[in-house]
Amino acid sequence: MSNVRELGEARLATTDPFLFDGDAAAAFKTLYGSVPITRFGHDAYAYARLASGTIDLVVECGLKPHDYHALIPVVRGATGVFGDWSGGTDFSAGQVIAAATRELYEAAVEIMRAAASSVPPPKDGD
Repeated sequence: MSNVRELGEARLATTDPFLFDGDAAAAFKTLYGSVPITRFGHDAYAYARLASGTIDLVVECGLKPHDYHALIPVVRGATGVFGDWSGGTDFSAGQVIAAATRELYEAAVEIMRAAASSVPPPKDGD
């Protein structure tokens, strides 16, 4: 796990930036503009990279329980932080932030929090 604490030094990953709509898209664009490196398309592999220290931050939307349940112990077991866009642990809306450090997680939450309530939870079958 890396020890990056600031967005300006972070390597960000998400599956696809086009999955973010409306307020979430605007928030993600702000986050994307705050980091020097962003990678797309890793899916679960991004969390493995986070745990190994080659990615510092993963932000996703539209996830379902089968998408994130196995990832929580991987990230937390490697001393990372795994939470939702509001700074809590309610993943029912499919909004996930995984970070190498608490400071990095809180910086991402600060940006994504405003969009958290505006994104509908994923539908069954999606």
